[in-house]
Amino acid sequence: MENVKENTTTTTTTTTMTPSANADLKCIIVQQSFTGNRQLKVTSIPKLAPPAEGEVLINVKACGVNFHDVLVRYGVYEETPKPPFVPGQYTV
Repeated sequence: MENVKENTTTTTTTTTMTPSANADLKCIIVQQSFTGNRQLKVTSIPKLAPPAEGEVLINVKACGVNFHDVLVRYGVYEETPKPPFVPGQYTV
């Protein structure tokens, strides 16, 4: 569903997506290219399995990517995961 609100100075477009129960999850991942560069790629990943005992699954409505994630992308942060991984620290 898409809603467009317009006033005299700006136009705002808001898109609401409701995933189906069997849909893949859309995300941005950091992946390593053949040249060694870390690139951002929009992709889909399979829906996660239900959480095991001692685990939780949270529904993320929005995720913030900040300067920490930029450092991680370039591999200069002290604790950098190996690609591919999904960046983002702040979630709603």
